[in-house]
Amino acid sequence: MAVLLLLVCGFSAALLSIQQYHLDHSGREKLDVAVYDLGESLSEQTQLLAALEGVLLQDANMRDALKAQDRGRLLADHETVYAHLREQYGITHLYFHRPDRVNLLRVHQPGKIGGLIDRFTTRQAERTGKMASGIELGSMGTFTLRVVQPVFDEDTLIGYLELGQEIENILAEICEEHGLELAVAIHKGALARERWEAGMKMLGRDADWDRFNHDVLIYSSLSYFPAEAEYEHLTHTDEGHGHDDAVHEAAINGTSWQLMIDPLFDASGTEVGDLFIFHDVSEATAQFNGVLWVSSGAGLVILIVLTAFLFVVLRRVDRGIHEREAHLHELLLELSNQQHTVDQHLIVGVTDIRGTITHVSDRFCEISGYSREELIGQNHRMVKSDEHSREFFRDMWKTISSGRVWTGEIKNFAKDGHHYWVDATIIPFKDAKGKVTKYVALRTDISEIKEQQRQLREVNVKMADALNREKDATFAAEGAMERFELLASTDKLTGLPNRMVFLDHLNQVLKRSRLDDQRFALLFFDFDRFKLVNDSLGHDAGDALLCDIAKIFRRDLRDTDMVARFGGDEFVVLLTNLSDWSDANTMAERLLDIFAEPHLLGDHLVVATASIGLVTNQRAYEHPGDMIRDADAAMYQAKESGKAQVVVFDRAMHANALKRLSLEADLRAAVSSGDQFRLMYQPIVELTTGELSGFEALIRWDHPERGVISPADFIPIAEDTGLIIQIGQWVLRTAAEQIAAWNRRLDEDQKLKVNVNVSKRQLLDTSFLEDVLSCRDEFGLHPGELGLEITESTIADDRSHVVPLLCQLREQGFPIVMDDFGTGVSSLSTLHGYPIDVLKIDQAFIRVLDRDRSLLAVVMSITSLAENLGIQTVAEGIESADVVGALQSINCTWGQGYYFAKPMSSLDAEVYVFDYKQQLDSDAA
Repeated sequence: MAVLLLLVCGFSAALLSIQQYHLDHSGREKLDVAVYDLGESLSEQTQLLAALEGVLLQDANMRDALKAQDRGRLLADHETVYAHLREQYGITHLYFHRPDRVNLLRVHQPGKIGGLIDRFTTRQAERTGKMASGIELGSMGTFTLRVVQPVFDEDTLIGYLELGQEIENILAEICEEHGLELAVAIHKGALARERWEAGMKMLGRDADWDRFNHDVLIYSSLSYFPAEAEYEHLTHTDEGHGHDDAVHEAAINGTSWQLMIDPLFDASGTEVGDLFIFHDVSEATAQFNGVLWVSSGAGLVILIVLTAFLFVVLRRVDRGIHEREAHLHELLLELSNQQHTVDQHLIVGVTDIRGTITHVSDRFCEISGYSREELIGQNHRMVKSDEHSREFFRDMWKTISSGRVWTGEIKNFAKDGHHYWVDATIIPFKDAKGKVTKYVALRTDISEIKEQQRQLREVNVKMADALNREKDATFAAEGAMERFELLASTDKLTGLPNRMVFLDHLNQVLKRSRLDDQRFALLFFDFDRFKLVNDSLGHDAGDALLCDIAKIFRRDLRDTDMVARFGGDEFVVLLTNLSDWSDANTMAERLLDIFAEPHLLGDHLVVATASIGLVTNQRAYEHPGDMIRDADAAMYQAKESGKAQVVVFDRAMHANALKRLSLEADLRAAVSSGDQFRLMYQPIVELTTGELSGFEALIRWDHPERGVISPADFIPIAEDTGLIIQIGQWVLRTAAEQIAAWNRRLDEDQKLKVNVNVSKRQLLDTSFLEDVLSCRDEFGLHPGELGLEITESTIADDRSHVVPLLCQLREQGFPIVMDDFGTGVSSLSTLHGYPIDVLKIDQAFIRVLDRDRSLLAVVMSITSLAENLGIQTVAEGIESADVVGALQSINCTWGQGYYFAKPMSSLDAEVYVFDYKQQLDSDAA
């Protein structure tokens, strides 16, 4: 009987052990997943706040009001915005701060004004000049997730925009989702008692400051929370509790709990309290105990059989565990012996069971761009990209926390912003008791393979997206604007419908037209010289012009038509119920004439002609975006054809766009290879003496299949894509190296110069000045040997930035040449305000000078004024001796054109140079 009793007790003890293991394992997984989900939720909310700020920052009216520190205007514009943000996204704080971090407006508390905002996130944004984010403890004991964004007007800081969200709802939602309870305690040292008690009272919570010795309870979903003795026992780390990554058991007020305690840190990394997560296991324990008692009374014979069977099974399980432990131990030993090799070749990361990085390999540091000190102690979230869903990481976490190996492909971001792909294997390591103690992740770089796969996918996508321009990215992208839905019906400046409303209306018209064969047309307007009005008369004048344009549309369009502002100076008109397709062209021509009339803006009369692209539904469009795309393409054709005209879209434009896309791909390949470009050199000659002064360097593209491609065809593409930066650097270095080589072989009084053409995109590049100085120093150029040619429109379009840069270049000894003068927007009276050394008169005046003597007076005016200003002149396009004589008579300094020589290769130019030198030496002898 004693033996049977012993067996019963043993059986009961075995069942209790199994129960404890099951509860511990399931509790650990449940609590770990909850903590992981909490981190992901906070990360997602941070991204949402940043996206919402991105949308707010697009509002030019907001920036103007912030710059003017117009608190009333900011409040009027954003009260409704804040209400929408609070209802849709749970946003609890919306601030505007002055550049000195003094609060300008709390939209959520408009009555509270001023005060220096000295939070860590705000100081971080001030220090870095970039967005800063983090969770911060408020004076009332509440936690708020904050995102602070500096706001700039060009390069000038005009203030800060801050969004915040109290995170208690996020914590509560995570716990409710997983069936858990939550409590938050804050260290008294992080709070001011009076402000905390007042805050708790305002929030309707108990404010018992003296309940615990060191902490105060600010939130608890439990109806009962431990008294002082129980609380001290739970949080006392000397007894094995507290922040040890363990799951503890606690009996509180008659309920059995599994408990995890996580430290709470604010944005500065300071520990300010503890987060308690409780898992109620009372019901599970009670259910098991009931089963245990029923099973104990089932009979000793059955217990003996089951005990024997269980003994055999447990022995096998134990043997298997020991075998796996031995195998893992051998694997760990082998990895330890080969650590140096692994660190050099594999991307290795070791974390503890909470995901905190404890070891990284050299290869990990190399591919991520972070140092070992920056990585250790952090979480892998610092390299996580947006490629994978929350469920992806949740499944991975469940797999490894259960002790199983996980494999898969992961996309990460490096410190410098570029992404890379890895093939990852994550191995859980266990201690002698079978408890997971750490995770070892072994990864290999598969970025090149992924890039090849991406390029294959993009081959077909590129053709479909041929006509989608950069400014339509907001229409196509699934960005923050589409999610935001912020007051999305009306353009604030003009009162016209905006893009979203127009596209919705166009979609409805398209659907109806498939049923009733309705004729309609789309007109895409872009107003010529609008930017010039903005830059010369100011943004207020530009806004007034846009409002005048809107009034004209309302006045002259039919009630059945619709007009919308798409942004900037772009307007779109939908003409419906057309009796004939020609009616659309008639209306467009009428509007063209109307907009050719001047507008009175203050004391100025301004003419803002329009370039109009027209497309009808004869092509049976399926999607609004396709119709907008084609109308936009026709509008650009109108601008390129001389502006102030109507162009009807045809298939040739689509074919041209595809051709341009193909040429762009070839241009990228040519820039990458670096062996398809060459420079041609056209002489610049002194008109009075015939002496060679120098050359203009002209780029040519030798395409392996298309032959020689004119700069007129590929330079605009290079400027649009930014490839002009790399091409310009090559031209600059090649020309500088060539002129230095020639001048080393010439006498001091025979030195030549070379001019290179510089685009506006290059002048706006921050490294351009450094590139020019580097060429000068590398090739030992003397002042005046390298000239920079720019067009007059380049200066006029962005004078505030370009003119100071040109002054710096001129001070360093580089002559500044204004090319194509007479075809742009500059006038003779404005020349004195530009840092110009040489003026090149456009060939449109020079080529016909021998046939149209009336132009001689124009050219003479240019040369005369230039001479008075100390500016030398070059006549382009000289093709006859008669033109040379005419130019000599009006004191034009230099000439350039086919009369002297066509552009030559470097070898032919060298022969030209040294034949000229030989002639000079002969004349001197």
